Formats: sequence, C-alpha cells, structure tokens
Amino acid sequence: MFESCCEDGGPSADSVNFWFDFLDYMMRVIEDDKNIYTPVLNQFPQELSVGNLSAATLWQLYKTDLQMALEEHAQTKKCSTPEYMNLYFKVKGFYFKYVADLPQYKDSIPEFPA
Repeated sequence: MFESCCEDGGPSADSVNFWFDFLDYMMRVIEDDKNIYTPVLNQFPQELSVGNLSAATLWQLYKTDLQMALEEHAQTKKCSTPEYMNLYFKVKGFYFKYVADLPQYKDSIPEFPA
C-alpha cells in the first residue's frame, strides 16, 4: 500500500504538477518558519532567522531536483509549453519573494533551473 501511494504522489514525466504543488508546499513551510518558529526561537534577532535558513536550504535542494527532472522532461517532451512556462513563472516568483534577498544569493545572478 505504501509503495503505491509514493508512486502516485511523486514526480512523473507526464506532468510538472508535482513541482508546481511542491513549490506551494515550500512556500507554506517558509511562511510558517518565518511567522511561527522564528519569533519563538529567536532570542537574538540578528543571529537566527529560521525562515531565511529554511528558504536557502529548500531553494538549493529544489533547484537541483527540478533541474534533473526538467532534463528528463526534455528527453520525453510529454508536457505542453504553457505548463513549463507556468512552472517557470512560479519558480521565478518564489525566487524573488524568498531567495533573492538572502545574503548568499543577494549579489548573484538568479539560477533558475533550465
């Protein structure tokens, strides 16, 4: 039973919906980290921002996984161009909302998965 659940919910070569939905999930996690955990854990505001740490870590892992998935998609080409464009704009919006102002990304050119 567990194996079939994992197969149904994960990424597939037929659609980019998983990556779109996963990005929504990441946004909710980062917002929770910023609004709930950071104020509780942050005795010294300059030293710890759980939301920023969360955004940096999730972005690094997400862009790596998405790049591999898009390389696989490029070989099969089962998705339509509008699906890819919608995902691109969603990823770009995420980057500029949560990642662009982080110290490690502030002076760099955005690396959107190609």
